[in-house]
Amino acid sequence: MTQEALAATLGIEPGTLSRYEQGRVPLTVPLLVLAAKALGVQPAQLLAGVAQDAPAGDEESEMLRLWHAMPPARRAALIGLLREMRD
Repeated sequence: MTQEALAATLGIEPGTLSRYEQGRVPLTVPLLVLAAKALGVQPAQLLAGVAQDAPAGDEESEMLRLWHAMPPARRAALIGLLREMRD
């Protein structure tokens, strides 16, 4: 499916779809669900960027949902915390 076709299915402009894909505009859950349905995948797969035959687990889906709902400053703080925990 082309970007133009997906944008038309979602009722948005192709430029808006591009901004969603680039992470420049926060994606709403209803639009995510609609896009996943149009593409024949699970919503978590769009967030994770995983192949259709490798669905994300419940914990991973929840982490991604929370991540995408966070403002950039909180994302940066979380990355710093995770790096500290890794060491």
